[in-house]
Amino acid sequence: MWQDIPLLTQITDIITLITDISDKEEQYWPEHPIFAGNK
Repeated sequence: MWQDIPLLTQITDIITLITDISDKEEQYWPEHPIFAGNK
């Protein structure tokens, strides 16, 4: 079970990174597929 902890941390970091990027970049790249679901 403990070996799953780093993976969960990585997933959380990735989600945080994507959210942070989308907050910064959506105004510059609003048509990107990553942001399409936010509209």
